[in-house]
Amino acid sequence: TYDGQPLEYEIGRPDQVLEGFSIGIALMREGGESLMIIPSQLAFGAKGSSSGIVPPYSTLIYKVKLENVGI
Repeated sequence: TYDGQPLEYEIGRPDQVLEGFSIGIALMREGGESLMIIPSQLAFGAKGSSSGIVPPYSTLIYKVKLENVGI
């Protein structure tokens, strides 16, 4: 997350994270790092974010580290 605190979520549970983020995380291994480039159709699409911070049709870039996979 932006403030450095880990984001915890359950893979496969709807409406927690963006579709593109969920797809990228599912391809990673514990301890792995990735630069995710998420096209708008897998992010906020034509509407943009509900807060208005992300404009419509924006490609998003995330630097991600998968710290722990709990089973």
